[in-house]
Amino acid sequence: MRTALLKPLALLDATGGWLAPLGLRLLLGWEFFESGLMKYQGENWFDEVRSRFFFPFDMLPTAWSWQMATWFEIVGGIALVLGLGTRFFAASLAVLTVVAIGA
Repeated sequence: MRTALLKPLALLDATGGWLAPLGLRLLLGWEFFESGLMKYQGENWFDEVRSRFFFPFDMLPTAWSWQMATWFEIVGGIALVLGLGTRFFAASLAVLTVVAIGA
């Protein structure tokens, strides 16, 4: 009886190391991808909030900031879903999110 319970628990324990990060990667990748697509299809509203950007992000022209944020969210979202450069894109998208929250 005890072995019958331990076998499924061992299987769950083995999948926990990769299943949770996979789900998180897929969810966040999709959200960033959709956010980038919304920026791509919408209009540049960075002009309205430029004064609230903090240094050095307030030094860039808003058109550049808009394009960088848009394409970085699209490419970063796709990369997270595919599992390519996950540490780089996760850290970079975290910085992008902090800047967005700060603005």
